[in-house]
Amino acid sequence: MGLKQLLLFFIIALFSSSLLAQSGKINGFIKDSTGEPLPGATVVIEGTLQGTAAQADGFYQILNVKPGTYTLKATYIGFAPVLIENVAVNIDLTTEIDITMREETFEGEEIVVLAERPVVQKDVASSQSNISKESLDALPITSVTDAVALQAGVQGLSVRGSGSDEVSFNLNGFTLRSERSNSPFTGISITSIENVQVQTGGFNAEYGDLRSGLINVTSKEGERDRYTLDGLIRVTPPQAKNVGQSINDPNSYWLRPYLDDDVAWTVTDNGAWDSYTQDEYPSFQGWNAFSQSTLADDDPTNDLTPEAAQQAFLWQHRKDFAITEPDYEIDLTFGGPVPYVSERFGDLRFSTSFRETQTMYMVPLSRDRYKQTTFQSKLTSNIASGMKVSIDGLYSRETGTSASQAGNPGFFVSPSGIAGSMDNVSFIESRLYASDYWAPTEQTTFNLGAQFTHSISNTTFYEVKVNNYISTNSTNPSPLRDTTDVVFFGGVGFDEGPFGFFDETSFGLASGMRMGVGMSTARDSSEVSVLSASFKITSQINRVNEVKAGLEFIRTNSMVNYGSFDKVLPSGRTVSVWNTTPIRMAAF
Repeated sequence: MGLKQLLLFFIIALFSSSLLAQSGKINGFIKDSTGEPLPGATVVIEGTLQGTAAQADGFYQILNVKPGTYTLKATYIGFAPVLIENVAVNIDLTTEIDITMREETFEGEEIVVLAERPVVQKDVASSQSNISKESLDALPITSVTDAVALQAGVQGLSVRGSGSDEVSFNLNGFTLRSERSNSPFTGISITSIENVQVQTGGFNAEYGDLRSGLINVTSKEGERDRYTLDGLIRVTPPQAKNVGQSINDPNSYWLRPYLDDDVAWTVTDNGAWDSYTQDEYPSFQGWNAFSQSTLADDDPTNDLTPEAAQQAFLWQHRKDFAITEPDYEIDLTFGGPVPYVSERFGDLRFSTSFRETQTMYMVPLSRDRYKQTTFQSKLTSNIASGMKVSIDGLYSRETGTSASQAGNPGFFVSPSGIAGSMDNVSFIESRLYASDYWAPTEQTTFNLGAQFTHSISNTTFYEVKVNNYISTNSTNPSPLRDTTDVVFFGGVGFDEGPFGFFDETSFGLASGMRMGVGMSTARDSSEVSVLSASFKITSQINRVNEVKAGLEFIRTNSMVNYGSFDKVLPSGRTVSVWNTTPIRMAAF
């Protein structure tokens, strides 16, 4: 690329007209009732330190405004103050508010105006939607994923048919995404959210690491002068998550041939069942014939009467499928000034959130539920005029059962996910009645970021960000099965199988249910950390054009170790191990 082409490239990138950061802006004209401009009139955002004065033609603008809903106050000597309420500011967009002031007729007069949103947002050059906290409060949802899924072109986190690994999810400008699987972390507190923007196309050069969608979330800051508490609690009583009969009903597919007295003692094709019923269930030789086979072999330790054999079968199919605990979501956010030191440290304020969700599994697996607990905290300080510092922290822990037998990250969560893993596959009986067909897994997520913003003038500001995102995965089998005899039928002892992890060959009575081998083959002990730093500067060179430039540095440390392991069937098992530290840099 020649020098001229390179220069042209940077000019085009710099003069991108969209401010794609975690802020918006407000502008407009201030005039009197005759239409004459009021130069020098002041406009401030109430409850903040942000404001400006009108230019000679009455034009004003306030840059770097955090998304949210505000009240503007315009004042001018000899004129009644004007309050404009319900001024909505969205990420990357301009809110135009023209203000008309009239001469003060008596002291203390104040005019209140309700801001109106335009039918067409003129500075939108992309497919996007904005969701305010008021809209979130009005919707019957409990997660940010639910809110995003309601937008046009989005299903779950799939934007325009793509996968969630092609979506960038940002919280306060910090990317929450595992660079191992490229999957976004979305388990943030919904009561902590101030604004959500979903963009499904038209990305500029600032976002070069996504393909299909951009989700920008801005969280609340603590109030300067009061404490606030927001909460959401939803509880779903314990109930079955499948239709039809229970899996351990005596007439279920897996049990009836062995428990129905019409056929269980002799054979399923003895004529008691018609041909249609016989085709519907597995065939079984009957407990009488099974007992004879145990007596006929050379092993006296397994001799069972028909009745004892049936009791042993029930022991190996004893799993309790009843759901006895509720699903729930608890989401709380508390914030306000930091006690005793707030005024001393630039109105230091905090907002802290707690979120916990529990989803009971349709079928108990190595764990009987998926559970996620998330803590968030945000500290904000206006350390000097035009200078602002914020520190964001997040910690989350997820526990459940791994949806992979190969060691890849991922949990079973929904009933459909579990049901899908038992449709047209081998060893369904083992998947249902054994406890450890899939291994238990855990994932922790940690994020710590700091942001400094400095408004150099009414038209120029810059921001510096540093962020460290760490995701850790741990997948290993449950404790080994106790192979000592814990129960006796007809004088024959049986261990606790099919419960507990067992890496040797083991099969259940009569049905041949696999109780060992091929169980909990997933292994994972990986940690991926991403350290990023960025500098961005924005300058409004005139009313309609803006210059923006930035640099970004990203260092990823991938310590990945996962695979599939089976002691008896090692063939075809793979293990993936790498420890790399790539470094990336970008400029726009």
